[in-house]
Amino acid sequence: NRSLLTKVTSLHKPSIEYQYQASEKHPLLVSKALPGGRITEVEYLIDDNGKNRVHTLTKPILDGLVACTEFTYQIQGDGSGYTQIQGPSCEKTIHHYNEDLQLISIEEYLSGSLYRTQKNLWGSKRDTCNLLQTSIEDGSGNIYWAKTHSYDDQGNTLQEKEYGNLTGAHPDPLIIN
Repeated sequence: NRSLLTKVTSLHKPSIEYQYQASEKHPLLVSKALPGGRITEVEYLIDDNGKNRVHTLTKPILDGLVACTEFTYQIQGDGSGYTQIQGPSCEKTIHHYNEDLQLISIEEYLSGSLYRTQKNLWGSKRDTCNLLQTSIEDGSGNIYWAKTHSYDDQGNTLQEKEYGNLTGAHPDPLIIN
């Protein structure tokens, strides 16, 4: 018998109520209700491996209109793949992950064209599971911000370095080796 969070009450914020649906492995969140009838609903689909995956999020916006966000999934044989998120205003984001299920990039589209990409570089061997670098590129692949990480033998962060046009004074892209 599991205890599930069904209501949050606060003196300083509106109450929130949660509803769940039973499934074979674990309960699935199906709605989050805020005061005034503002309810976010979650719809699931079952993938080829029998896993429940979020298919849509629907929430009210104005005057009875709703905003719907749709999720589609593509999984390769090695376990890598992507999740495509289509937002209510036709905005699209694609989250790519590797065979270790590590997020390797997030592509953001604006008016159907690639606008920005965040890329993550993960370590191997001694640095397995460590994030070595994160960068942000424009739609043409020009890097405008990057952060690198170095670690000790136990995986503790030794150093972080940030590079980029943080002030706006130098509009040229970065060149990173």
